[in-house]
Amino acid sequence: LFYCFNLPYRFSWVMWAVRLLGNWYHDRLYGRRQTRQLLEGNDFRLLDMWQRQLFPKNRVRLPGFRFWEQVDQWLVEHTPLALLASSLEFLATPN
Repeated sequence: LFYCFNLPYRFSWVMWAVRLLGNWYHDRLYGRRQTRQLLEGNDFRLLDMWQRQLFPKNRVRLPGFRFWEQVDQWLVEHTPLALLASSLEFLATPN
């Protein structure tokens, strides 16, 4: 199995905000279609793909981190806010 997490998502609200501030720490951002095409073009079969990380947590220390992680996960699983999440995750297998 090939499990990828934290692939920078092209529609991430966080990524666009930091780029407006001049920080381009990811030189590439990926969309769902592009990721699927990359996998298929390299002989992988996509099993599942989802968005994660609506709120940035790597730069800010939040009290009650586990609570905020659960809120984040619930929002990306149950609301359209998932479309603005920071990263893609996927599971694939070689063909």
